[in-house]
Amino acid sequence: MENNLIDFLSFEDIYTFQYNFFPVGQGLFTAGIVTRKQRPPFQWVYDCGTEHGRQKNPRRRLLRQINTLRGVSDTFCPENRHLNLACISHFDTDHISGFVDLLRYYTIGTLVIPYLSPWQRLEIALNTGSAANGWFMKFLLAPAEYFIDNFSDRIQRILLVGPSGDAQPLEPSDPERPLEPVEGIDDIIFETGDDLGETEDYAPNEKGTSGVIISLLRPGGSITIPHIWEFVPYNDANYSSHVTQNFKDSAIKCLKIIKKGKRSDKVKELDKLKALYDAQFKSPRAKKINGIRRNIISLFLYCGPVGKAQLVHQQEYCLRRRHLQWCTGSISCNLKNDRMGQLLTGDGYLKTSAQINALIRFYRPYLRLYHSAVLQVMHHGSRENWHADVAKTLDPQVSVFSSNPERKRWHHPHFEVLRDFINHHPIQVDTRDGWAWRGMFVFR
Repeated sequence: MENNLIDFLSFEDIYTFQYNFFPVGQGLFTAGIVTRKQRPPFQWVYDCGTEHGRQKNPRRRLLRQINTLRGVSDTFCPENRHLNLACISHFDTDHISGFVDLLRYYTIGTLVIPYLSPWQRLEIALNTGSAANGWFMKFLLAPAEYFIDNFSDRIQRILLVGPSGDAQPLEPSDPERPLEPVEGIDDIIFETGDDLGETEDYAPNEKGTSGVIISLLRPGGSITIPHIWEFVPYNDANYSSHVTQNFKDSAIKCLKIIKKGKRSDKVKELDKLKALYDAQFKSPRAKKINGIRRNIISLFLYCGPVGKAQLVHQQEYCLRRRHLQWCTGSISCNLKNDRMGQLLTGDGYLKTSAQINALIRFYRPYLRLYHSAVLQVMHHGSRENWHADVAKTLDPQVSVFSSNPERKRWHHPHFEVLRDFINHHPIQVDTRDGWAWRGMFVFR
């Protein structure tokens, strides 16, 4: 690769990308950027949160890392405060608590969120103990409405990703793919899908008085920067709702008051709703419906070059505060020059053979899985989301753990998960050190 570096200036079209994993502790905040010819660089974010992220000290840590992102943005294009794409993997506070602050500094072209029915989101609210009048409850009851009410001048489009099912993404050069970019949305391409059913708080493909467009992505659909880069979300759809029609009929009145009523009334109705839910669904001996049972959906996201690309130079860095500090030079493993994509997993589950095989069926065609050089390891390296030898199956060249190893409650990453990835260049991103990888590539 060093020889390629000597000669790379002879290439006419050279593109640069950078992946950033910010040190937010027990949470996830990752961003990326890729250059475009005669256009500002394309910037994206996947999750922005940390545990207890709205409390003073964790929020301060997040704000520092948002400032770090601003510094990275300035390296490529000074004073560029626009994120072309932002993705929320799932509705857990340690992954979304920083989005409110992020939107104070950046506008967003397309905000991507996983689709959950209103009743599935209500289950999450009840199981996480959300306060009746808190921001997280308001968000869960109507995610799109929450962003529109508070940030309609900061977001252009909200794109919902439903269950991927048996659908597969098209080949980047497939003739069936639309050739015209989506009008006014950063010159990106994506295919819209049909209504998913219970969408009373969504307005698919319509532009309301707020000016924010809400769309549904076609199952297996991708988001493409024409001829350069693609983003392929995968909704594992492993969230199984326990809600029955009887519960819905009984809960509708409570929900209306929680959404629009007085604060004191909201608290009373939320208590009623919790009692109703526990009476109908909680196991007789269980004290609380745990996180495994509620099995929150997590949106996987692959991103990488479109077509045959060759890496001609690469460098890894340590991210601290607003600075990119030189770390170890180029990645010391045997990096292949046709692998430069990344696979982000959020808190996704790859614990069973069925879950792993479904992911492989979705990403293996057209070599997307092979091209995933960088893997963000699921759920901070928790054994609850992991299957033995999954590292060998996915075969990343770099595996990133975003967690706080000193957090006594969780002790993430778990030893057996870290051991599984030990030969895949494991990187620990914690409260102090982040990690970044920058590369230059050409199309062959």
